[in-house]
Amino acid sequence: MNPKIKRTLLYILLPVAYVAIGYVLIFYCGGDLVKMVKDQIGLAMEKGAPDYPNGFDESLYKKAVENGNVEQWSEVPLPAINTSYAVLLSEKLGIEANVYYGDTDESFSNGVGQYTGSGMFGCGRPILIGGHDTSYFAGLEDAKAGDTFTVKTNYGEFSYEVTKTKIAKATDSSAFDLEKTEEQLILYTCYPFGKVTKEREERFFVYAKRTDNGPVIKEVSDNE
Repeated sequence: MNPKIKRTLLYILLPVAYVAIGYVLIFYCGGDLVKMVKDQIGLAMEKGAPDYPNGFDESLYKKAVENGNVEQWSEVPLPAINTSYAVLLSEKLGIEANVYYGDTDESFSNGVGQYTGSGMFGCGRPILIGGHDTSYFAGLEDAKAGDTFTVKTNYGEFSYEVTKTKIAKATDSSAFDLEKTEEQLILYTCYPFGKVTKEREERFFVYAKRTDNGPVIKEVSDNE
């Protein structure tokens, strides 16, 4: 065989051989480790942060309010994805929806979904929540400045007052600012309301400020 061809084949085949050997070693020697990591990730996704009461619990909510709202909480861990950990209410607008952590199709089918890159209630950061205009967020169509929302969580109750509404393109990233250092409840849904025959390119936004006198509590991030 031509020496040049032989060298070329070696340059190609040796890396392939090393990769194949590596996979074999991982399969036979590291199977238990890989399984353990996968199990831990699955457990975290299913149960959320340790000791966090996943799912909204009316009895925990009442106890938190009786004990001074959030005063007994020094920090709030993140709930598990697709977990309903709060209830959003507006009597005037006819809205009562479970708030799920994660803006997934599953969340939108069962209630309203919170973008996981936004803050938790009471933690002093913007909170971005979406919902379907034909179901849980149908009442947003009548939202006006001065309207109020109440949010019940396992760790207390929070109040918000609408400051303005806005119609923006679905691709308009300037419609909200999640880097603000103040708490703002931002609700959004498809626009125009009730149109289900085609893909809609606009969104209806409702902005509300926190109005209760509760303390700002610490939110535990993934890096802490």
